Order: sequence, then structure tokens, then C-alpha cells
Amino acid sequence: MLAIDQSPEFIERARLRTPAESCIDYHVADATNTAAMLAFGNRRFDKAVCTMGLMDMPQIRPLLQTLKQMLKPGGAFVFSMTHPCFHTPAVERFSETYEEDSGRLTVRSGVKVVSYVTPFARRTEGIVGQPKTQLHFHRPLQVLFQSYFDAGFVIDGLEEPALPQHEARKPGVRWSDMTEIPPILVVRARA
Repeated sequence: MLAIDQSPEFIERARLRTPAESCIDYHVADATNTAAMLAFGNRRFDKAVCTMGLMDMPQIRPLLQTLKQMLKPGGAFVFSMTHPCFHTPAVERFSETYEEDSGRLTVRSGVKVVSYVTPFARRTEGIVGQPKTQLHFHRPLQVLFQSYFDAGFVIDGLEEPALPQHEARKPGVRWSDMTEIPPILVVRARA
């Protein structure tokens, strides 16, 4: 197994968390640098995975075109990302009190989408309280998927997982309070 990240610090953290018996070969590399990626092998890999990283990349087309060359025919690329419809820096989360048909007052939470169709980049916190903000690159589904189609991939799997609700509501607006709105998108594409 080969694992890459462009951050030496993240690679070191991963190494420290990896059991000694694991067969993972870690490398610092830029996933959008075609020459650096192809140095790992052409038509060598059965699968590739990108976990919560595509929205951090200014350009994804170089990665996709290179992965198409690195994967064996029929190989799979699976990625997860914040859901471009519901979980972007342009989405506002809210909680409100409303009255059910029974007459009881209850709290419901949701999202208000104020910008979606136009791609944009915006500074945001990937994790609440992180020391520095980071850029988030929003791509609507049509732009995201077209990048895959242009690189020759076929999308054959899609999941939109929602988080399970906590037994007791906590203060604030949390994704676990919105069990009908998926904050994450997971897609499988075949080479």
C-alpha cells in the first residue's frame, strides 16, 4: 500500500499512528504533480482512495488524468469530501423551534444554501478551532463529475451518509442534529 500527502507533518503523524506490522509505504508528494505521481507506477494500482482532500485542492483535473494512467483497467478511485450541496463555506446552519401537529414545541436544525452553482474558493476552518484557516474549493456536482468524465472515469457508486443523532441534543447546531442532510459525499469511479 502506498500513502501520500504533500505535508511532511501529516505523513509523520500517519507513520506514528500506523501499527509496525502494516505494509504502508509513505511518501511526501503533490497529488497534482503528474511526473511525481507517475514515478510511483503506470497501470500499477488496483485502487486509489482520497479521503476528505479534493475540496482542499485548487485543481483536481491533473490528479484525475494521472490516476487514470496509474490505475489498472477497471481500477477504482474512491473519494470522500464535504458534500458540495450541503456542507460548504457558503452554507448557513440553523436551529429553530417549531410546533408539531401534536401541539408540542420541538427544535429542528437544517442548512440554508445561499450559493451553489458557481465554483468558488473561500477561507474556512476545516476543523473548528484549528490554528489557521485553509482554502476550500467549492465545485458543484456538475463541475466535479465532469472532471471525472473528462478524464475517462465512469462513476458507478455514490453514498451520502448522514450522521446518527445523539440521544440528547447538545447546544449549538451539529450535523448529528440533521439526520436527513448528509454532510459527506462518497463516490466510486472506475478507470
